[in-house]
Amino acid sequence: MGDFFKELISQIALIWAKLSLQQRVILSSLVVFMFLGLFTLILWGSMGATAPGRDYRVLHRNVASEDMADIVDELTAGQYDYELRNDGRDIYVQNQDFYAARMLLAREGVPAGRNFGYELFDQNSFGITDFEQNIQARRALEGELTRTIEALDIVNRARVHLVFMESSLFQRDQKQAKASITLDLRGGGEPSREQIRGITFLVASSVQGLERENVSILDSHGRLLTSPYEEDSALGMSSQNMEIQQQVENRLTQRLETLLSRVVGRNNATVTVSADLNFDRIEENSERYDPDSRVLRSQEINERAVTNAPDGDQSSESIVSNYEINRTLEKVIREVGNVNRLSVAVVVNGRYEENEEGERVFVPRSDEELASLEESIRSAVGFNMDRGDQISLTSMRFDTSFEEQFYHEKTTIGGFEVQEMVQYLILAALLFAALFVIVNIAKAMSDAMNPPLPEVELPKDIQSEEEVVDIPENIARSNELLEKAEVMAENDPGNVAKIIQDWLNEPAVSKEK
Repeated sequence: MGDFFKELISQIALIWAKLSLQQRVILSSLVVFMFLGLFTLILWGSMGATAPGRDYRVLHRNVASEDMADIVDELTAGQYDYELRNDGRDIYVQNQDFYAARMLLAREGVPAGRNFGYELFDQNSFGITDFEQNIQARRALEGELTRTIEALDIVNRARVHLVFMESSLFQRDQKQAKASITLDLRGGGEPSREQIRGITFLVASSVQGLERENVSILDSHGRLLTSPYEEDSALGMSSQNMEIQQQVENRLTQRLETLLSRVVGRNNATVTVSADLNFDRIEENSERYDPDSRVLRSQEINERAVTNAPDGDQSSESIVSNYEINRTLEKVIREVGNVNRLSVAVVVNGRYEENEEGERVFVPRSDEELASLEESIRSAVGFNMDRGDQISLTSMRFDTSFEEQFYHEKTTIGGFEVQEMVQYLILAALLFAALFVIVNIAKAMSDAMNPPLPEVELPKDIQSEEEVVDIPENIARSNELLEKAEVMAENDPGNVAKIIQDWLNEPAVSKEK
């Protein structure tokens, strides 16, 4: 077996050496194209004939169940092929039917969205009561507001409920208008404070008598997105103060995440910062006096003379000096937003090391490493023990099941591992290349063992094939030798290949000899 492979390799090398540059380029190109074609064939086969997405294009995404039923009915009536994905919320049609299907649904008004606006009043009814007209007006306004809110980029779906203001003879019995809005945000994101304020102003400005504090906005998880208090209310923190607090917390969180990602790796640390800020605006006025430092402000000198006195003329003098005591006036205004206390919670993932069996096991981080990380965190956030700052640092194993599932889905195609598919493709390409080379070698050996018959020059006086009577003896002899060579090649191909190689290695004999 070893000799056979040696002979095979030598024959391959010999044939490759005899090929011209153009033939080598053609052969290499054939191998590359064969590999690409095989890869495409296996990839297409692994996806399956009924696999979704090969010739389909999305028609609508995140469609409600009621609207999806209408779309399916219209496509079925129009005899269009479709596929439902994403738990029945996305519908796909074939590429060649995409525009025709869109025109069909647009003509039939599907999906209607179940949000009716002012078109409810297109068909007037003379027998409608005031109560029914009020209900229709409320439904129309709710539908129009829903359409407007759903037109925003961050909103996937919305639902609006309105309570109109009811008039009364007494103002104390008058009911205020209210609005409740539920938002389904795109990608599970969270809207900014400006976006929530914009939606609140939009709804409050669209309903008569509706105040901004009576508008409630919730997300699809039931979380309240609007503040239950007014900005000027003393019962809660104003929205501006909340934004300042969130900015401080986000800035410290990003600073710690950047620090820890360089030490423990990306997505291996979770940071939560809670900042207690002081929003009291304090103004202090102080007045200080320095008795040791005085300045002469005024001085009065009085002189008096007495004549005809028994003792002779007399005079007197008095001096009155007024001093100003040194006084200092100081006005101090403390700005809002000073940090009263910081609370930082950090959870870091451990390490994964291989044990003696070669399996990856979780290893918590050592106390020395945690102490070093805690010291770095203290320096990053400006830890101050006097104001009561707290830091909690723990090492726990992170749940990476979702990431592993996502990675598995990305590394598989049609249920096959991409790495295994590449290995099989490389093996198949090598087999095809080997088969191609073997076929060329066999063809070359066949051409060598079956040389073309020598040309025989006919006499000049023979004008046509009918005048040829006898076959030359050397031609018959060569046919007999050819049959013997074929038998020998079938019985002992090794010796035949060796003989051919010896022939090829012999120097060419000149025609003169």
